[in-house]
Amino acid sequence: MLLGLRHALRLEPAAIDALRSRSDWSRVLRRGVAWLSELDEINKLPADVERYRAIETPALLLYGTETQPRRRAAVEALADAMPNAKVIGFAGHGHDVANAAADDVASAVLAFLEE
Repeated sequence: MLLGLRHALRLEPAAIDALRSRSDWSRVLRRGVAWLSELDEINKLPADVERYRAIETPALLLYGTETQPRRRAAVEALADAMPNAKVIGFAGHGHDVANAAADDVASAVLAFLEE
């Protein structure tokens, strides 16, 4: 798992230390096997966002403002490509915002669905 965090996600040592200090670190480790399979599938996808331009359905894109810059850039590229995308950044959270700020994320999703 640590190799994946260092090399696949290119996390800085301080970010890894922050993850390891979380109270749910043991759960993060248990998700590691599924995570590696997911990374394999993600790596098979085309690198560009052109295919997303055809999606006209309203879409909600969420990210943590402390997410690695390359992941934020991916969200921004998707938002630019998708004509009806709405982007919400959650201040102070990283890539794991859906777990770290579950109540805030759920509220944002519910509000989006009510629009």
